[in-house]
Amino acid sequence: ETHLISLKNNNFQSYHMADIPMLMSTKTQGKTIIVTFDDGYEDFYTYAYPLLKKYQMKATIYVISEFLDRKDYLTTQQLLELSKDPLIEIGAHTTTHEKLNTLPPEKQQDEISNSKKELEQITNKPINTFAYPFGDYNDTSIEIVKKAGFTTAVSVIPGTFQTPQNIFTLRRIRAGVFATKDIVSTLN
Repeated sequence: ETHLISLKNNNFQSYHMADIPMLMSTKTQGKTIIVTFDDGYEDFYTYAYPLLKKYQMKATIYVISEFLDRKDYLTTQQLLELSKDPLIEIGAHTTTHEKLNTLPPEKQQDEISNSKKELEQITNKPINTFAYPFGDYNDTSIEIVKKAGFTTAVSVIPGTFQTPQNIFTLRRIRAGVFATKDIVSTLN
C-alpha cells in the first residue's frame, strides 16, 4: 500500500502492459508506471486487488492457466471477476510454470500457446501480454511468444528503460526489494 500511495502522491499514471506499444510510439505526458504481479496467487485477489481499486491503479496479473482453482491460487470465478474490471489486465504465464529455456521447442509451444488459449476461453477476452516463468527464456521462447500473438513479454531483468528492441524481454523492478524505501526514488 505504501508503494501505491507514493506513486499516487507523485503523480504517476498507471497503465497495463498491453499499453507499452502505444506508450513507446507516442509522447506521453507525465510519469508512467505499470504494476505487475506474477503467478496468479489468491492473495492478489484478497490483498492487492482491493488496494488497486482503492487507489484506482491499473495492474497486469500474469496467470499460470492450469494452476487456477488450486490451493492458494485464484479460482476461475475470481479470474473472471478480475477480467471484467478495467483496472486489471490478465496476462499469460504458461500452463504449468516450467523453465522455458530447458524445454524442447514443441513443449515451449504448448506452454506458451495453450496458456493464452485457456485464459482467453475463460475470460472471453484477448490475452496480449506474457511473462516468462522465473524470467527464463531463449531465442526459441521469444519467437514462439511473438508467433502466438502476444504484443509484449516481461523478463525479470532489473531496470526501467524500455525500447522497441526489448519489447519481448521488458525489464521490471521487483517492488519487494524496495519495501523499506520510497519506490519513487528508485524510478527516477
